[in-house]
Amino acid sequence: MKSFSLFSVIGLMVLLSACGSNSTRDRTLGQSGLTDGSGSTPSTNAGNTGGNVYNLPLAPERVVEITGQGGMTPAYRISAETSRTLKVKVAALPAPHLTVPGYTNWVFPYGCMRIRVTVNGTTQATQVLRVADAAQGSNSPCANAPTSQILDFSDAMTGDGPVDVIVSSPEYDNCRTYNPMYYGCQMSAVWMNHMAAANVSVQTDGTWLNP
Repeated sequence: MKSFSLFSVIGLMVLLSACGSNSTRDRTLGQSGLTDGSGSTPSTNAGNTGGNVYNLPLAPERVVEITGQGGMTPAYRISAETSRTLKVKVAALPAPHLTVPGYTNWVFPYGCMRIRVTVNGTTQATQVLRVADAAQGSNSPCANAPTSQILDFSDAMTGDGPVDVIVSSPEYDNCRTYNPMYYGCQMSAVWMNHMAAANVSVQTDGTWLNP
């Protein structure tokens, strides 16, 4: 962790506040509308495949990185094919580096995160998830929480055309009100230019999602 004065923290906050991925495809939703994804690519969903008795292919997984509201990429869209089943697994990842030009070496950490997923107008929020290997104090909002959660949107499927899975509205336990280089505070909305990240897997008909 870098050591710097309170004046430096306040100055950086002011400056940053002024700155303004198969059967699925993904894009980021920027301030100016829909734009191409930021380099995140689908990857194999690793882990135990026990229970996959039909040997189905694993649901595609991608790294989703978004900012808070008012930032450059406050939401991320994953397009899925028509399906009767649609489940979304969200696994918390550590804070990635900022994407603000000139500040790409900066990371504002968190140990807990929560994120919202919207499908066909239905929104579900994960519980507060724990970032694996992040140090957690006894007062942490996610001290005994899991690192991932599966949200079931099957009841929201209409069977008519492709569907968009929108990931947005991240929250974290960063202590930005007095020192944004620390975490362990109560949950709050991610600051507009700070970054949150998660592994997101989308299960549709004919694919398998590891628990």
